[in-house]
Amino acid sequence: MSGWWFTVSLGSAPVDSMEGKKAPVLASWEDGLDIAWLSKLVETGRAIRLPDDKSHLREVYSAKANCVLPILSELHERVTFQASIRQFNKDLIDTCAADQTLTIELWDMG
Repeated sequence: MSGWWFTVSLGSAPVDSMEGKKAPVLASWEDGLDIAWLSKLVETGRAIRLPDDKSHLREVYSAKANCVLPILSELHERVTFQASIRQFNKDLIDTCAADQTLTIELWDMG
């Protein structure tokens, strides 16, 4: 299936750029089409695209938890999302402060 691979993690840096440290992952999943939620966050100034030279197939964004977590909860409830979810760390999601910075990695699987 072509589509997108998402990873949402704690912190303001991509998982692989943390000098050997692994950022705690809140959720990761594959989605065939739906990147509209991320585009909307960027368009409204609630997420910013970060510079990334790792791959032309990857985009990295930063956003506050209060903007991303409601979307994760909504996606988690969708039946189609359940089939594509690889990780959903509800305990960690529940402990996030509203102003916690999160990193969203988007890989083009096409």
